[in-house]
Amino acid sequence: MNPSELLVFVGAGVSMSSPSCLPSFNTLRSVILKSCYLDEYVWTDSTAGSPAVDVAEALVPEPFLNAVAEGAGRSALTAWLRNTLQSVPNTAHTVLAELALQGARVWTVNFDELIEAASKAILNVTSWPDTFDAAAQIAKPHGTLNGSMTATSRDVLAGLRNDWHDGLADAVAGRTVVFLGYSGRDLYFAPIWDQVLEHATEILWFDFNDGTASAGRDIAYKRALLRNATTNGKLVFPMNMTVPPNPSIDFVTWCMNERLIGPIDPTALNGAVHVNVPALTEANRLGMRAAVQQVLGDTSGAMRTVLAQTVQGPDRRKAAREYVAMNFNHGSTPARVVLEAASIVTGHSRFGKRFVPTLMSKRINISFNQADHDAVLRLTRGLQDDPSVADRWVLRAGSLRYRGSIPESLDVARHALELAVLLQHQVVVANACLQLGLSLAWNDQLDELAIHLNDRLFPYASLASNRWVAWAEIVAAIMHVRQGHHDKMATSLDRARTTVWSGRPRRRDPNLRFDRTHRTPTAEGPSRVRVHTSTIQCTRPAPSPRESPTKLRHLTRHHLGH
Repeated sequence: MNPSELLVFVGAGVSMSSPSCLPSFNTLRSVILKSCYLDEYVWTDSTAGSPAVDVAEALVPEPFLNAVAEGAGRSALTAWLRNTLQSVPNTAHTVLAELALQGARVWTVNFDELIEAASKAILNVTSWPDTFDAAAQIAKPHGTLNGSMTATSRDVLAGLRNDWHDGLADAVAGRTVVFLGYSGRDLYFAPIWDQVLEHATEILWFDFNDGTASAGRDIAYKRALLRNATTNGKLVFPMNMTVPPNPSIDFVTWCMNERLIGPIDPTALNGAVHVNVPALTEANRLGMRAAVQQVLGDTSGAMRTVLAQTVQGPDRRKAAREYVAMNFNHGSTPARVVLEAASIVTGHSRFGKRFVPTLMSKRINISFNQADHDAVLRLTRGLQDDPSVADRWVLRAGSLRYRGSIPESLDVARHALELAVLLQHQVVVANACLQLGLSLAWNDQLDELAIHLNDRLFPYASLASNRWVAWAEIVAAIMHVRQGHHDKMATSLDRARTTVWSGRPRRRDPNLRFDRTHRTPTAEGPSRVRVHTSTIQCTRPAPSPRESPTKLRHLTRHHLGH
């Protein structure tokens, strides 16, 4: 094989081997949590396997980095990452630099500049947000350490720009594609991989493939991600050749066997690992803690932290505004009455008219939370086809479904997701994916639902907060019910309950309760589902007008009850 016939796609795993020893995200997450005094969520020998640790590990990196940016400021996040990701190249970086000099295309989602540092000559590097350069030897679509970086949820939701997408498709065509140290859970690329890799000649994924259960689950995910390549027999996962397994060593050895590089000793990659991560800045720890608590689903804890910040500072005014906003976002009847009155008052004031859209969105959201779907449908009638009102389209899709307009709810949910992605707000996108998943389930489109869960709902849910991961598990449970997979249904429900653990008492959702004796989830309201180990009953009775709003409150209110 000639190096010019190769494209290598590099992830964070390549920089974790000795002597680079850059931290995994698990380590970065622990530093963030400890900086916020949330040690109960940090993995240690004593907390391993605890619900709190499972909650934190259910999410991808971006929500935590997003919380740091919101609480401490984007500049503090950037400075911390630049300080953390400084190191020296390892053997794998040297091999990648040599391949790039000989004509291979190397793409990396890593911020670090260790491949460039390992090169014998200056490499031509193209990095986001610059226009893609097809002549570049190294492409960095997530940015670079000493430039701009895509680190937060909103950065990722912006997606891969068209010039970069086309550049990747052209670079892949007719080449052998090698993945190295890459998880495949990157939302920049996950939605497009199957289509982009269509014209690759072969795909090698160097990963942990040592026969363990965890390795098997990861490989199954990647096969599902690259469905067409799996079907066509293009996708190969080489077995690990060392103990302990190290995919970077396997990759370097493969390069030597293919005569892509000369003899080199890869064993240094398995040297002692010493990871040092500097502490986060002291600036606004309370603001950062509140943002992280919201990501973890502890809304009441976040509200207490913000309230404390209004007293202690810094930025008391901002904290006060945030406290009011959180009360409206998670409010009930009193908040709804206030919003209705405010909408009337501000509607007659030239100064107040600019607040009407925000007040209306809050009012619709609270009506939806209270299962007043007639009000939601009335307030969302005649919506503009604009991303700025994507949240209203999402709620309209849900209310249509609960009012029995099942086919129409599916069409509206699809459109709502398109607008939500353009809006680039992680919570709105997660909710849009949830409503589309539920509409697919109620329309019995289970094959499409399975793809939607894997490609969109779970990835986008993990980009928002843990409550959305729990809802994704609920949708998966509904799918398993309809398919008759009782064991899988029970597993999904167990995961959902674990995901919403917060370590302190929380309000129950009156519409979802778990019968611990019979492992029977029961949902009451517009859709009643009773699942037993021996029978499956799914009915959709029309709601009685005499039923109270509390009883009709739907499953997307707050979190699952314990």
